[in-house]
Amino acid sequence: MKQKRSVEAIWYDSNYYNKTEKAVPQWYRMLYPRIKGIVNNNSKILEVGCGKSYVLKKLAKEKLVDPKKIYGIEQSDVAIHYMKKYIRGGNFVSADANILPYKNNVFDFVLLLEVIEHLEKPNKVLSEISRVVKKRGTLFLSFPNFSFFPWRIARFFSDVFKLPQLINKQPIDAIYTINEVIEMVESVGFGCKSITGVTYLTAGLSSIESIREYALTKAFNRLGGSRFSLHPLFEFVKL
Repeated sequence: MKQKRSVEAIWYDSNYYNKTEKAVPQWYRMLYPRIKGIVNNNSKILEVGCGKSYVLKKLAKEKLVDPKKIYGIEQSDVAIHYMKKYIRGGNFVSADANILPYKNNVFDFVLLLEVIEHLEKPNKVLSEISRVVKKRGTLFLSFPNFSFFPWRIARFFSDVFKLPQLINKQPIDAIYTINEVIEMVESVGFGCKSITGVTYLTAGLSSIESIREYALTKAFNRLGGSRFSLHPLFEFVKL
């Protein structure tokens, strides 16, 4: 008997991944130069909530990681079908992130990018990630930071005045501060190695940050602003 699909999965199929692919999000662009320098052909990498993952596709295309060691999990059948076509030999499944279908201590790297805020049980998913990551393995995580003041304003007007054009809200859209996320991830056995600011300007102005290879973003990071960015990118290490 076919498993009943969740409301969230159906929403993602019909409202998100079946649409024309948009520009590559900046968190992917900021992550890729970092991860390409530390993976190798024997690395085993998993993306939870992979969508149409730019990073996994790029790693496979540049032959930096063996496709057989690239894994992705999603609740959207549309996204899984897309990734299977793009990365031949990759391992992509539509499954429940609360019960990852993998053995203990098998992955060198896990990506959780702009996903934690859409999880019904984030602590459960983080515990599962900790279970499947090797000791000293790496978790890269990004999310919309509620410590970023303009984001608070946009969220307030979107919620109170019903203005969906301000925020592309999804069926589950929780809000977290940077300290809350660090506390959640550290509680399941990770240590925070670094934080990199990904975007500092709101949606209408974010394109300015891409000028000269994100010179403005990098300048804010050098000034120590990463904790106050809209989309901080964390590197956690399993202890």
